[in-house]
Amino acid sequence: LTLKGLFALEVNAKGKYSDELKLMPQVAAKANIKEGYVKYDGFPEALEALNMAASVNSDGNMKTSSAILEYLKFTLDKEPFELAANVVNFDDANYDAKFKGILDLAKMTKLFPIEGSTLSGKIVADIKTKGIMSDIDAGKYANTSTSGPTW
Repeated sequence: LTLKGLFALEVNAKGKYSDELKLMPQVAAKANIKEGYVKYDGFPEALEALNMAASVNSDGNMKTSSAILEYLKFTLDKEPFELAANVVNFDDANYDAKFKGILDLAKMTKLFPIEGSTLSGKIVADIKTKGIMSDIDAGKYANTSTSGPTW
């Protein structure tokens, strides 16, 4: 495995995590990748132009915690893909996400294997989606918003 690029991670955390009590540590975290490159010897193509900026913030309360993926961008075999997402309230995720590009599942799982799984096909996306997980769980899809081109 060959990894290249600049990676920065800054994490400050204090406290305990309890799913049962809906409690998590106080966290202030940032992660960045610039001009990343991932090459696996068993696969001819590299994941290139990997760039990411993300942060997690929590005051210790699941409901007021947030995760922000400002951007995740990469190219695999000349096919670009980008993603941006925000999640607020880890107890009942309020999400807002955008996906755009081409993702070849067979190629991705050769780079990042999923034990016991075989994936194939391509995801061609230009999607924006927003909602709250409790609405999805309750089947209230009209309360969510998802848009993109139709083919």
